[in-house]
Amino acid sequence: MSESYHNITGDQALQALESSSTGLTGKQAAARFEQQGPNEISTADGVHPFKIFLNQFRDFIVYILLFAVVFSALLQEWADTVIIAIILIANAVIGFFQEYSAEKSLESLKQMHALKSRVRRDGSEQEIEAKQLVPGDVILLQSGDRVPADARLLQTTRLAIEESTLTGESLAVEKDVDAVANDATLGDRICMVYSSTTVTRGRGEAVVTATGRDTEIGRIATLVSETESGMTPLQKKLDRFGKRLGQVIIAICLFVFAALFVRDYSSNGLSLEVMLTFALIAVSLAVAAVPTALPTVVTVALSLGVKRLLHRNALVRRLSSVETLGSCDVICTDKTGTLTANQMTVRKVWTPDGEAEISGTGYEPEGTVRMSSGQTGDRVFRAGLACNNAELDQSDGHTIIKGEPTEGALLVSARKAGVTFNGKRLDELPFDTVRKRMSVLVEEDGQRRLYAKGAADVLIEHCTHIWINGSKQPLTDEHRRNIQNQTHNHADQALRVLAFAMKDLEPEEEFKEAGLTFLGLQSMLDPPREEVPEAIRNARKAGIRVIMITGDHVDTARAIGKMIGITGETLTGREVERLSDAELEKALEHVSGADQSDSRVNANAEISTSTGAGSDNQSDSNSGADAATDDIGNKRGVTIFARVASEHKYRIIQALQRLGHTVAMTGDGVNDAPALHTADIGVAVGSGTDVAREASDFVLLNDSFANITGAIEEGRGIYENIQKSIMLLLSGNFGEVLIIFLAVILGLNLPLTAVMLLWINLITDGAPALAFSVDPYGQHIMRRRPIPQNSPILPVDSLALLGFLGLIGSSIALALFSRHGGDAQNDSALHHTAQTMVFNFVVLYEIFLVYIIRYEYRVSLRANAWMWAAVTFSFVLQGVIMYTPLSVYFEVQPLQPHHLLELAIGCALLPAAYFMWRVSRQAYYKFAGKELSM
Repeated sequence: MSESYHNITGDQALQALESSSTGLTGKQAAARFEQQGPNEISTADGVHPFKIFLNQFRDFIVYILLFAVVFSALLQEWADTVIIAIILIANAVIGFFQEYSAEKSLESLKQMHALKSRVRRDGSEQEIEAKQLVPGDVILLQSGDRVPADARLLQTTRLAIEESTLTGESLAVEKDVDAVANDATLGDRICMVYSSTTVTRGRGEAVVTATGRDTEIGRIATLVSETESGMTPLQKKLDRFGKRLGQVIIAICLFVFAALFVRDYSSNGLSLEVMLTFALIAVSLAVAAVPTALPTVVTVALSLGVKRLLHRNALVRRLSSVETLGSCDVICTDKTGTLTANQMTVRKVWTPDGEAEISGTGYEPEGTVRMSSGQTGDRVFRAGLACNNAELDQSDGHTIIKGEPTEGALLVSARKAGVTFNGKRLDELPFDTVRKRMSVLVEEDGQRRLYAKGAADVLIEHCTHIWINGSKQPLTDEHRRNIQNQTHNHADQALRVLAFAMKDLEPEEEFKEAGLTFLGLQSMLDPPREEVPEAIRNARKAGIRVIMITGDHVDTARAIGKMIGITGETLTGREVERLSDAELEKALEHVSGADQSDSRVNANAEISTSTGAGSDNQSDSNSGADAATDDIGNKRGVTIFARVASEHKYRIIQALQRLGHTVAMTGDGVNDAPALHTADIGVAVGSGTDVAREASDFVLLNDSFANITGAIEEGRGIYENIQKSIMLLLSGNFGEVLIIFLAVILGLNLPLTAVMLLWINLITDGAPALAFSVDPYGQHIMRRRPIPQNSPILPVDSLALLGFLGLIGSSIALALFSRHGGDAQNDSALHHTAQTMVFNFVVLYEIFLVYIIRYEYRVSLRANAWMWAAVTFSFVLQGVIMYTPLSVYFEVQPLQPHHLLELAIGCALLPAAYFMWRVSRQAYYKFAGKELSM
């Protein structure tokens, strides 16, 4: 249902839903169930395994190879047909098994609704399955319940709901029945409860307003299911590369076929045999041009990256996304549970005697309390223990809180201070949103004693004394001002401040909150994870922007941002709603500002590692979480978004993508799922919700934000190693095409057979190309800017180098071919010797290319034992086909010593030509005032 219920009273909501405080009748509920359907989120069927397998063939280079298989079969070239088919099937099998285990639907959303619900029907309380709920049902909630549907509150008793998975707010929300403004954000609708959130305290009654896909979580599920997962940057680049390569191959084949036809038409006519011979030569060219091993090389490189990332506590769910982190230039991160621990922690304790700092993070009672000289805070800690309904559970070796996070933080702070409470609770005046305080009556050491906690400005009005210097003294105006100043000081640091007071009662004295003695303050927050500031600095060093997107209050977001180094302009969810898409892009403009635009000119250029944390352009005085400003359309460089809902995150991600960025999104809550699914790379934390994990590409198993920079390094390394493999395969194939192409144009015999070409592409090229997958990464890898999405798979420098080396190599090969009888028309033995020389030279040429490429990418030539093994493997197998009966199949001749000497001289020219190229290139860049990309 689309109607709003948060801006009307409970009675009006009942009237609008045609219900009453006694609930629906069974007949009404059945009719509505028939109309509305079950209270569950239906999801599309999971992806069939066969479809996952077929998806492995959705690649343009694979299409070219499939065409080569069909055409080779038509020409009855069975060896070529079988070998290429085996390559394609092996590649598909590797990719299938990697993705099959991770591919899942949104089934976890259904599981969220697999629970019971207490409901009032026909005037009596019943327990039914939550999926049977319908709008108009009156549900009953108590501590520990998961809310089964969206509902408007009718009655509350100290009700608090933990909504962080939906809104991102780290504190439980105090609920009330009073209506709120129509434009209140999701986190501010205190009269509403939402499906999938959890009751942490109190009781309540509510009328169901929405079920299934009409709930807030249902809307999120719809966003996720309707969002298509786009191609990764590598997939896009390989797709563009494959299409261009296909066009070049078709053009070359047609040109060669036409050249042969024109050359031989007058002498041979148009016989079928001649035409098939021409077609075979064209297919040989296609086989030479297609980097046959590339799909397998890419798949293996990504699969090995998955294993390495697992060692970094990052679980990969989608194989093709492995390298995307290496291309990302913006990280949008949720705050609660990602940047912060999602565990409220007392950081400061203030008493009139001084202030104490408390170390340690989270619920583990490990840390110290650094008191000022002469200060004692025992009474403040004891008051926090007395006014407390939470429990610390350490049964499994880890500490968890049962109850409210705020009260859990008070238990932990007292444990750190070594303070215990042995009193017996006699009575309680509970907290509510009107009183804003809680008091308990206890018996402690034979004394009836009142302890109270609450908002400082409220509690101080009930105090007449203050505990200072170990004694009770009258509370003066100066004391009040001092307490007020300390409260504001802590609040300005985004700390949640609780004040504490006490009173010893006479035996018959009434339990009443009057004449209290003020004890002090305990101030807490959900603290940043210890590793986060360093991780953000590392991201900046790598040229990556970090943007915080949270459902929490703006002041809290700013304060956390300052602690971890995210500063700049701030926008709230309400302000985002007021912006058009174009205005939102302008607000994010700083993300694509000068330092980022430089990366689009020279993506591989190294950047300074002295990047600071940035400047704080946001004044502390600019508070008021949702203040509507007149100049929000003029804001630039927004790095913090606060009080945002799921649809806001979705819009922000899309705006960044329209600006041309590769965006990583981190999160842990249900509210993060659409953005995780939409982002180029979705990163969920392991302790997050099932929904977030299912929508993500990566899962950080230990919840450490710092592992994101490690994953980025891994992604960049994988991308660079794939570049090396492509450079090797392309350079070799370019040389082979040139050799055949020029031989045809010059009227020479065919220098290489199709079988020789397949051998070179699979063994001589393939083994080292696979070994590149485990090549060590250069030290420069995290000092360069991210590679833009629209950049080619290989930079211009690399393309120019492989073209130059291909030209040199083909020239040497043709010289050897001509010298040894490549133009002989009636001497098959001489022709086979010439082919053997070219065959062996091309094999050696490819091996030299391996080390030239590694030198170009600043990798030690001695590193990577697998590469040396691959090169040795290529040498050994080449010897096997040269000097065993296999030589008959390959139609090669044994080489004599003088042949080997000629090959050695030809190979020696390759590194000489390369170093001449490097010297010339460096001189050119120095003259032009440009920076080398590698």
